[in-house]
Amino acid sequence: MPDLAITEAALAEMQRTLKTCSDTLTTMDQAVQGLDVAVVGADPFVQRLSDLHQALASSIWMIGEAMTATMNYVDTADTTFAELDQKLARGHQALLQ
Repeated sequence: MPDLAITEAALAEMQRTLKTCSDTLTTMDQAVQGLDVAVVGADPFVQRLSDLHQALASSIWMIGEAMTATMNYVDTADTTFAELDQKLARGHQALLQ
């Protein structure tokens, strides 16, 4: 039977991932607010938006990876509990016969 304990390390890794994503989004928000097309021109503004788009895509990907890992863990736990439940039901049924 797989180990179903959620380790402190796993929780800490999920927390670090979400914190990194949050920090990236905060930086992006500040950068966009600080851009003035009249001062810097359209080309630098478009380049900066492209850079921010890539950073956002990366952050969303990281969140997706963390969520996928969490869901894989949940799926493994669900399968294990279902198998255990079936074994217990068969054992209980055998006792009643």
